[in-house]
Amino acid sequence: MWDNGVVTKVAALGDPAPGGGTYSGLGTESFGFQDGTFIPTGPVPDINDSDQIAFRAIVSGGITGRGIVVRMGQVDEWYVKVPDPTPIGGTYLDMQAASINNAGQIAFFADYHPTPDTINSGWFAGAPGNWRKVVVFFDPIDGGQCLGLAFSRNPMQTIDAAGNVVFWTNLDSNGTSDRLVLGLTDGNLLIAARRGDPTPIGRTFGSMDSWPAVNGALSAHMAFNHCPSGTPTPTATPTPTATPSTTPTPTATPTPSVTPRPTPTPRRRPTPRSRPTPPG
Repeated sequence: MWDNGVVTKVAALGDPAPGGGTYSGLGTESFGFQDGTFIPTGPVPDINDSDQIAFRAIVSGGITGRGIVVRMGQVDEWYVKVPDPTPIGGTYLDMQAASINNAGQIAFFADYHPTPDTINSGWFAGAPGNWRKVVVFFDPIDGGQCLGLAFSRNPMQTIDAAGNVVFWTNLDSNGTSDRLVLGLTDGNLLIAARRGDPTPIGRTFGSMDSWPAVNGALSAHMAFNHCPSGTPTPTATPTPTATPSTTPTPTATPTPSVTPRPTPTPRRRPTPRSRPTPPG
């Protein structure tokens, strides 16, 4: 952490984890290059105005295999970990990067077991002792159904001062029914933008970036990118020397055509999530 020109360590591999064991995975996403070097790319931690730092950690030999740690001063605390119960039943399987607001509340994407043999995914928010579901796959939204979600990704701030959480979703299997939604603390969902709706500067909203951000110091002030209707969507061109490397840590990945397995599988890179197989 940088503070007034002084850099201090927050966590490193081999450091003791809360409750026992040691950190064995922190920056578990990386890009590899032809010369054999790798650059860590995430998951990125988050910090609030009180210097509380939230980060995802993988642990060896501890009370859990992974979860989200919040550090205050020199004290690390598990906010949520595998296999803690979720606020809607079942247990957590894995978590992605968490945003933290000035009240010490976090928002994060997670895979979870609704039952021991099934897997679903969604967004959760809150703090120890007061968690809530924001949204999970197949929830009803805006007259449709949640069929697409994206990982939580810092530094995009997803939780505001009041605890409301902004997220992207898609309501069809073709990826053409984008919504930007604010998950309110009372459980209601406020539709902030719809694909096809008029923009405040003319034309209509086209495809939307999957990682909107909200003003963490205010409530319901958000920013997002979109391509206006009729504008070709640019295609990313990889550089000739850098190629993504497979992440070394397992993450359960629900897919639209394959029933998710109860054990996590590796992910290559964070992308908007496709829907899991509907329950039978």
